[in-house]
This record gives sequence, structure tokens and C-alpha cells, in this order.
Amino acid sequence: MEKLTKREEEILNTIKKELAKNKYPPSIREIGKEVGLKSSETIYFHINKLIEKGYLKKEKDKKRSLKLLVDNEYEEKNNEIKILNNNNSINIENIYIIKADIDIKNIKKDDILIVKKEDNIKENDIVIVKEKEKYILKEYNNKLNNIIGKVKGIYKEL
Repeated sequence: MEKLTKREEEILNTIKKELAKNKYPPSIREIGKEVGLKSSETIYFHINKLIEKGYLKKEKDKKRSLKLLVDNEYEEKNNEIKILNNNNSINIENIYIIKADIDIKNIKKDDILIVKKEDNIKENDIVIVKEKEKYILKEYNNKLNNIIGKVKGIYKEL
């Protein structure tokens, strides 16, 4: 994507923050107030540049119809799964779900594995390793490279 000017970056960040906070984009006046611009034409000019550069999209003849075409780092991400019949939740950040490709220890081929990225891996733990664009199930030893994470749970179909 084409590099942004400082002013375009300010306007884009204002839009991102408002979208994250309110779930709808700011008005032209709100953008101007936030970035210190009074001229609507100047704000429209910068918004059109952001559209041309591929950062935003706008529906014609609609107010507050700006849509982001890039990630919004200001949005809260919900990285938790609620556990039914329980007031707890599990943080799913750095957790992967992978289908076992081989039988190893108490894991059978096609079991669904819950793998968590972590540093605390000991000898003989079952880990997932990335080798040549494939994810492979292995028993840990200190010679392994490209470890994705450690198997933390197994889902078996009955």
C-alpha cells in the first residue's frame, strides 16, 4: 500500500478510534475537530486520498459510510471462549486446533488437538513442529526446531 502523509495518518487513526469506540465512523466535523482542521473540503480531500490509496471505502450518497479496508488495532479482540455451565472462560490467544496426523502415545490419528504456544516444554512432551509448510506431531527433544506449541488437550470422537 502507498505510504500515508502525516495528516492522512491522523485522519485514518481518528476514524479507526471512532469505529472501535462507537461501531460507526465519525462525521466530517468530528474528524476535523479531532485533527485540527476546519475546512470540510480539506477533510474530504484527505479522505479521498485514503480511498485512492486503498485504506478506506465509502458508499456514494450516504453519510457516515466509511469502511476500513485495513486492520483496526484499536478494536478490542475477544480472545476468550465461555465455558458452558461454568463462570470461567479460556483465553484462546496463541492456541491452535490441529488434527493429529499420526498415532503417538495416547493420541490417535485424526484426534483433534488443542495446542498452546508456550516456552515451558519438557523432554517427552508432545509438540507440533512446522517442517516444510506442514505441521507435524512429535515427541519433544532439544534438537527440534520450529516448535509451534505443546499439546494441551485432546478431543476424541466417541
